Amino acid sequence: MDNEFITIGEAAQLLKQADSVVMRLIKEALLAGVEKEDIIKAEMRQGRMMYLVSRTFLVEEVKKEKEIPFKKESVQEYHHEEKEQSSDLLLTKDDMITTLQKVIDTKDHQIEDLSGKIDQLIERDHETNILMKGLQDQLFLLKEGNPTKEKKGKKK
Repeated sequence: MDNEFITIGEAAQLLKQADSVVMRLIKEALLAGVEKEDIIKAEMRQGRMMYLVSRTFLVEEVKKEKEIPFKKESVQEYHHEEKEQSSDLLLTKDDMITTLQKVIDTKDHQIEDLSGKIDQLIERDHETNILMKGLQDQLFLLKEGNPTKEKKGKKK
């Protein structure tokens, strides 16, 4: 294929569609078995790697889409299927939200229990500090009550 390649943005402007429509056309063509090199390539432009799409490919795809007549029934079936998928998705999301809420409640309960245990440990540590202070005071009093060797030496 000897054709001109344009950026995805330029292709979207040419088709008067969103970039996602151009990307969808490319994806569908690749899935249908069209060679990648015939419709898309990567090239350095303005210091950036950019994907370019074949203008000829785009024109052909637009012609194909215009030739396919849409049946009213198929559009209605599509919307019906879309609504069913949407409601299934909402039910799944509701189930997930319920499950996550239960997990959060369990975690909150565990955090409360651990917080209580930490408070008890802090209180026990405080009590231990008070007991240690009392022991240090008693040792100090015992040490002051016994005369030292230096005092005995001075009396002689």
